[in-house]
Amino acid sequence: MTRAELESIWQINEDIEELTEKIFRARERASSTVTNLSASPGGTLVSDKVGNGAAKLADLHNELAERKRARAKIAAWIAKIEPQTIRVMFRLHYLCGWSYSQIGRTLDADRHMVSYKIGCYIDVHCSR
Repeated sequence: MTRAELESIWQINEDIEELTEKIFRARERASSTVTNLSASPGGTLVSDKVGNGAAKLADLHNELAERKRARAKIAAWIAKIEPQTIRVMFRLHYLCGWSYSQIGRTLDADRHMVSYKIGCYIDVHCSR
């Protein structure tokens, strides 16, 4: 795992949240969409909102699956961290989005110690 891959988790988590919201809105629009047919003097114009909506929804699902795979790769790397205390710190910080202060309060540790332990682990185990 590189440092950049690990740090990309923040954007990945944001993307997953955003894509999930977009999929929800697209499904809402699709459930209220009616195919609109209209004739124009030069021929027939067909507006396929259902087909376009389905294609957009499929694209969103594919993008969401890709982002979830990237997150799962990071989660799998974190799951292998030893000792357990450091693994929990990584999981809470990178996967759950907790601050060092929140982790410190939960583990009865100082936030600076949490930051130090995570930083040391990254320095030793992550390639640049």
